[in-house]
Amino acid sequence: MKWSPNYPEYWGYCKHIFYATLHSQDVTLEQKRQLHEEMERLKVRGLPYPQSRQNEKI
Repeated sequence: MKWSPNYPEYWGYCKHIFYATLHSQDVTLEQKRQLHEEMERLKVRGLPYPQSRQNEKI
């Protein structure tokens, strides 16, 4: 995603995508962190930084 209109429903959709990937076991930690950086670049605020878990693929 390169740009998102400044409407709450779009930001909510971006957050929904982020949280779905954050809790997915099919996405690596590095991919989650890249997505977090991209959401920060798009100025989507209030997202937690992905942390490593013991059973997570790296």
